[in-house]
Amino acid sequence: MQITKATARIYTTNSSLTPSDLRTLFHEWIQQDALDELLLDVADYTHVPRGPGVLLVAHECYVGFDDADGRFGLSWSGRQDALAPAAESWRHAVSRLLVAARTAERRFDNELAFDGAQLVLGCNDRLHAPHGEASYSALQGALEAVASEVYPGADCKIEPVGEFRQCFRARLSTTGSLGLADLPV
Repeated sequence: MQITKATARIYTTNSSLTPSDLRTLFHEWIQQDALDELLLDVADYTHVPRGPGVLLVAHECYVGFDDADGRFGLSWSGRQDALAPAAESWRHAVSRLLVAARTAERRFDNELAFDGAQLVLGCNDRLHAPHGEASYSALQGALEAVASEVYPGADCKIEPVGEFRQCFRARLSTTGSLGLADLPV
């Protein structure tokens, strides 16, 4: 199955960062060209409950820290409309997400750590991948392919998350404690 606007999310295990810290981080990334993306602007939506948080706008994507689903985390969301195979789109999203997460972790050292044992993959396009059992069934093979690369040799649980009004999302999780350094991707 092909999708557009792939998303990937990783949760933090600890964070004492403020919105001001995050805005500063994203402005530094723009000034230093820290990611392999054309970085454009920073927006702060922390006044919106469970909203998009602090967002870095790039040509290809949005990168943001938020608590949109009740847990603080970092998201990478593709902006491009071109259809591509789901597994390929999610591999790219996970790769770019982990670059951003590792860059943030290095910058904040002991103030920020990520839970590598869980990722949420999704698609911000209800036309091509509406939330529901049909999409989950059609995308299960792609989810399994990505899970086997992110968690090679590990027992990985894949489950749909969210409700019918939301875009398609699925959680990949494995047991144990994993940091970013433990992920091969």
